[in-house]
Amino acid sequence: ESAISRLAGSLFSQDEKIPLPDRHFSVNVTEGSEEKVFSFNLTNGVFHTATTGGSSRNPGSCKTDTATDIAVTCQVVTVGWYASYSGLIYGETQPQELCAEPFNVTITITKNGTTGDASNMSVHLNATDGLLGLDVTAVVADLLVVVTTTPPFTNLSIFGGDKKLADSVKDGFDEQVWQVITPDMKTALQGNYSDRVKRKISIIA
Repeated sequence: ESAISRLAGSLFSQDEKIPLPDRHFSVNVTEGSEEKVFSFNLTNGVFHTATTGGSSRNPGSCKTDTATDIAVTCQVVTVGWYASYSGLIYGETQPQELCAEPFNVTITITKNGTTGDASNMSVHLNATDGLLGLDVTAVVADLLVVVTTTPPFTNLSIFGGDKKLADSVKDGFDEQVWQVITPDMKTALQGNYSDRVKRKISIIA
């Protein structure tokens, strides 16, 4: 086994546990002539660069781009990586401190929406003339995610057993996660994750 073939395992197999920003948003649902508004606070966000339970897996593969330049491209397997949040839901017309109900959120990456494969991210390592002599960049494809909550929305008391209402709010919640949280996850991979990979290489060197 060559050194380059071991690189992916050395750089991409650990859970980096990248902090994510708190987010607040609302979901509007119309029932007949009545519009109901539910507000959400998502806090304590962490992006886990590992699968749930930390199960072992193939982290990806790396190859040199040319025979002469010091440049490496790694295809990183991100399927199964996930973000976790502590959530609160409350009605817009009710005081948050009186009616806010807690739940947990897990947002898990599935296969690449464009190619259908497990590699949503490529990491490029290039030699430079800078202080550390290395530039690390990450290119992230559009992420497809699955959103799960514990307990399920249908079990939350705020919906009073109204499954149709709970399902409608969950659909709106998922859409907000796609619009608000998924960009945060991409930003974390392109910024924080690249920086951490670079630090790992500096330590190894």
